[in-house]
Amino acid sequence: MIKKLFIVLLLFFLVSCNPKKIDKTDYVSLGFPQNFNLDYEINDYWFTRQDGLKNILSEITPEELRFNYNNPFANEEELIQKAFFKSYFNDESYNIFYSEGLSKEYLYSVGVQFEKTDYVYGEYKFVFYPIEHWTTLPLSYLMVDVIESNGYYSFVLNYRYDDSNFESVKTHFFTLFYVIYHENNFPYTVYYDNTYIYLMNKSSNFDASYKTLFKENNVFLFKD
Repeated sequence: MIKKLFIVLLLFFLVSCNPKKIDKTDYVSLGFPQNFNLDYEINDYWFTRQDGLKNILSEITPEELRFNYNNPFANEEELIQKAFFKSYFNDESYNIFYSEGLSKEYLYSVGVQFEKTDYVYGEYKFVFYPIEHWTTLPLSYLMVDVIESNGYYSFVLNYRYDDSNFESVKTHFFTLFYVIYHENNFPYTVYYDNTYIYLMNKSSNFDASYKTLFKENNVFLFKD
């Protein structure tokens, strides 16, 4: 009896010391190629460069961004084709800066970058890549559209500017999801659908009305 009690107390102690929530979500059933608790090898060159940035536009005012922006869409049909997420963000609460209309110094794509934690070990981190440093674009890529609300920025990772034709960002850009999933203290709330990855600002100053439309239109929460 005493031995059984000791084992129970020991298990309770171990669980208390490791409170990390166990994720039982079946991500394969949601369209991802594998679950995130399995090992995954990152070996794509375009996702392992070393000129990435963790923070972008932190010193840029909405006025400066607006000054360096020209709406790139000739008509509503073209806008819907490349950025139909626009319907989730009303004009009264949000300003959207589509990457095709921004000056080159404000253009970014995304990837992951290996960062050492000591002399031997390290981990991959999500980063933004400045386009102005690139001499060529990868065969498939995500451009960063900017959403501003009350002086705070969120970002939509948009592959619609790319001519590549693939079924879903969940499979084609699984590397990004994998790194975001495992990165501690990720600075954005992450949503997704088949076409876009949304990095939403966590500040209470960023208007939250988009959340209702996300829910109504099957834009799913990935990481809070």
